[in-house]
Amino acid sequence: MIYLVLALGWEAASIFRKGVIKNMRRNIVDGNSFAFLCDNIDELEHSVQENLPRVSVVMPLKGFGKHNLQNWRTQITSLYGGPLEFLFIVESKYDPAYHVVSRLITEYKDNLEAKVVVAGLSTTCSQKIHNQLTWHFNGRVAYSLTNNNILHIHYRADVPSFHTKFSERRYEQALEIFSWMESCSSLRLSSWDHAARLDLIAKAYSTSQAEEYYNKLQSPATRQAASFPLLHCYVMERDVQKAETFMAQLQSHGLPVDPHSFNEIMNLYVATLFQVMLNDETVKVGWSTYCTLANIFRKNGLNTEAQACLVKAEAKLSPTGRLGYSFVMTCYAALNDSDGVMRMWEASKSVPGRILTAYYMAAMSCSIKVGDISQAECIFGKWEAGCRKHDVRVSNVLLGAYVRNRWIEKAERLHLHMLEKGACPNYKTWEILMEGYVQSRQMDKAVGCMKKGLSLLKSCHWRPPVELMEAIGKHFEEQGSADDAYRYIKVL
Repeated sequence: MIYLVLALGWEAASIFRKGVIKNMRRNIVDGNSFAFLCDNIDELEHSVQENLPRVSVVMPLKGFGKHNLQNWRTQITSLYGGPLEFLFIVESKYDPAYHVVSRLITEYKDNLEAKVVVAGLSTTCSQKIHNQLTWHFNGRVAYSLTNNNILHIHYRADVPSFHTKFSERRYEQALEIFSWMESCSSLRLSSWDHAARLDLIAKAYSTSQAEEYYNKLQSPATRQAASFPLLHCYVMERDVQKAETFMAQLQSHGLPVDPHSFNEIMNLYVATLFQVMLNDETVKVGWSTYCTLANIFRKNGLNTEAQACLVKAEAKLSPTGRLGYSFVMTCYAALNDSDGVMRMWEASKSVPGRILTAYYMAAMSCSIKVGDISQAECIFGKWEAGCRKHDVRVSNVLLGAYVRNRWIEKAERLHLHMLEKGACPNYKTWEILMEGYVQSRQMDKAVGCMKKGLSLLKSCHWRPPVELMEAIGKHFEEQGSADDAYRYIKVL
């Protein structure tokens, strides 16, 4: 009797499981790529999520493979509807992941808060996260862990902002900071500091002077760290002979050559390597491979070859899945090819299934990137015609384009339109409007936007960009508003 009951139970469970799988497959065919999570994809959209808590996503990265970009893009186009920030953590700006993620963030800068943070040389993901989080908040004192788990204390006021100078392309001033650090008995340049210094020398002066600096380095660890930026110099100059000789020199001296160095020199051989892949019957070349190759060609100034790769990538796209279309569209946008962007958008509409909000946002961003704001407005109109609830994340993409072009009146009209439709502005909305009002010197409105943005995020550490905060601080100073200035400083 017991065995009979168990057998009937297993049979019932099997029937139920088959029904769930059948329903899931039917939903996937109908265009719900997230059927394994939810039967109704509309329940996962941003627009039906309200009053969700702020989430910080901390992602340690190292290296870059062809599958990584798809994973990272999936992460930052999250369906989570609450306030969300992404902190991508790398050991060094010489890690290929640093540059790939930086470009990815730029594509989505109007509809998410994200940054790439250099946490320093570390051995574990937890150590990277710890080192970065100690600097993330606005404290004066920070703590960091070294490889041997020794705790160090740092004071912000004691260290000039090298990264600020570097990001502003003020290479000679950044080199002066290194000279100052070298003169301080309490500070010792790490291996990665020497690597950064060599890179600055190459950018500010020449590759030959960077070579001289490299030859003066004594420590094997320092020479290993500095080898990548020097190799990068050879690759950027398309000097195959020097690059090959340098790689052989590293190996002959017993210095380990990591995959990043091989990836770098592969840029010189990419066409030959790709031809070998095509001739190998065991290698299946899809749209992602062609997109990767197109990006490599583009970064090396070979735009014609990049265009040819994207044409081949189009031929590999699936007629039943929309994922590849956004990747190819983004590549066309990077080449400033408005026809390619438009072609991909039109082709993607023929794919069965409902177009997700995230895809509308990607298409609008690509159109704006190639300077076709009218096309972005058209895409926004199509999204608005079919949306069930107005989501400011979509309008923020267009709002940012208006502000960057100093069309503050159009930005205000769009903002009021979204309010009339029942949309709830988020902190990014107020930040974009704040920037527009600062540009047009409507400082009272800018202050109002800042207050509204901060009121949404009282429990978190989001702050407007530094240049906007400085502009508002100067406004208070000019107005002689001591009370407002005091409250402003207290909040920030």
